[in-house]
Parts: sequence; C-alpha cells; structure tokens
Amino acid sequence: MLRVMRELSIDDILPERASFFLKDKKKEYFLRPINLTDNVWLKNKWGDKVDKIFDPPDMPELSKIVYRLLEDKSDFRAEDIEYIDDEGETQEKRITGPEKLCESIQGVTEQINIFRALMSTIGISQPVFNEMLEEELSKTDKKKINLSRVGAKSLTRSRRSTATRSSRSVK
Repeated sequence: MLRVMRELSIDDILPERASFFLKDKKKEYFLRPINLTDNVWLKNKWGDKVDKIFDPPDMPELSKIVYRLLEDKSDFRAEDIEYIDDEGETQEKRITGPEKLCESIQGVTEQINIFRALMSTIGISQPVFNEMLEEELSKTDKKKINLSRVGAKSLTRSRRSTATRSSRSVK
C-alpha cells in the first residue's frame, strides 16, 4: 500500500461503498465495503505478503480483490475463449472474471480510480489517500499531478488486442 506518512486516526479508517467508471464498458461499477470475511480471505490468499500487491500496485493481483468486492459481476463472467496467439496459432483457454476485468481497464487514470475505490472500501478516505499519494510523488521527485483532475477523463485511448475471440457457453 502507499506508505502511510502519518499516523491514522480511527476517523480516517471508515470503510465505505465506492465506485469507478470503465470507458470500455461505458458503465459505473460499485464496490462494497470490505468486511471481516474479506480480511480472512486476503490473509488466506496472500498471507503476510498482501502489502506487496499494494506497493507498488499490482493491478492483476488487485483486480482479484476488486472483483471480489464488485456488487455486479455480470459483465465479467468467466468463459472459455478461442484466440490466436502471438505465433499465429489458434489456442483455447479459460479466462477468469478478474482477467476480464483487467482487459477492460484502460490507461493509468482508470487504474488510479480503481485503486482509490479499493482504498475507500478498505477504509482509507479520499483526503488521506490524496495526502499519501502527494507525499509519495514528492519523494520520487516526479512531477506532481493535479489530483482533482484525475478521473475526469482517461488520459489515453487504448485498443484491445487484435486477437479474435469466440465465446462458448459457460455453466
């Protein structure tokens, strides 16, 4: 997780419902607040290494948590697909819900917005998140970004892979 630069008070830790928008799906998605069962799941899945997926953010791993907290998973159902690999060979594989979610995330802005939403579900409020991000950015001597503008629009327009996919029904 972004390193906490100051002591958090109990008032700073308020798990809440959060949302993010995916341009690819033209839809807003909602995450429920994290609960005790989710904390146990995190501990069982990643053990003491759970912090390593937050700092730096590992989006494929974080997408598993985001997927678990999604209120509506219907756009990201697992399915068997057929695709053409980088060598021109037809392949088949099963794509999971979290993998489908990752395919729909376009650009850094959406990644930041999803990370922010996840932090809100954990209980890190927006002001605390902004403070942590600003402090982290200033330590890396990188150009600071205007946090109020992040999330307004995606910075880039990315395209999906040109690989062809055909769906098979999944039961």
